Amino acid sequence: MEYNPYTQEYNRLKHVLENRNSEKRRLSDELDWFNSTDISSLYFSLDEKEQAKTKIQSLITNIEKEIEVLHTKIQETKSYTKTLFNPFNWFDDEQKIYRKTLNRLKKELYSKEENNRLKATSLSEINESINKYKKEIDKYKNFNKKKTSDKVKSLSQDIVLLEAEIKQVYELKNNVDIKLQPILSQIEDCESNISTAKGKISKAQSFERNLDYADNSYERAMVHEECERVLGDGSPKKIIRKQYK
Repeated sequence: MEYNPYTQEYNRLKHVLENRNSEKRRLSDELDWFNSTDISSLYFSLDEKEQAKTKIQSLITNIEKEIEVLHTKIQETKSYTKTLFNPFNWFDDEQKIYRKTLNRLKKELYSKEENNRLKATSLSEINESINKYKKEIDKYKNFNKKKTSDKVKSLSQDIVLLEAEIKQVYELKNNVDIKLQPILSQIEDCESNISTAKGKISKAQSFERNLDYADNSYERAMVHEECERVLGDGSPKKIIRKQYK
């Protein structure tokens, strides 16, 4: 439990100050970005990427046409290639040429498809770069330098005032903490004593229940002995009364 009335206000002001500093850093970083950005360089880079995109799209179109042609040739060659289950086809010169041609076409197809896949990956990366440059250009064009600079100045003034207010509240809080210290120590001692008493009462009540369940005088004597060993007194009732005083 918090006893100092200034603690809540002190923590609130610290949180506000942290937010103001965070916002100031963010806006200052944006100003640094704007001042260090060359818009003509962004347009140049965007133009380069768009040209590269056009070129690679043309390459992909040509590769896809070549792949279609290869698929057609493979199907045609397959139609002339006879099964190897017939041993005669193993040694037939014409069949050998068909099988060799088919293997070559399949390898060429694999190479074209792999090249097409790589080109598609490159195209995707180029598109990402184009989108990035477009966003940077839009951000630059829509950036309000004066408004942002004014906001940074305003935040700087707020931060100075907040730091001064926090210092004042901290001094008040610290003075109250010093005065509260002996009182809090007493409260802690009381709470500790209460906790200890509750523990003894709980154990004594346990021994009391054991006495109720004892079948004979010997068992009751053993409970009293154990109670005295643990709590310093063989009478659970006496211990409970003492703790409630």
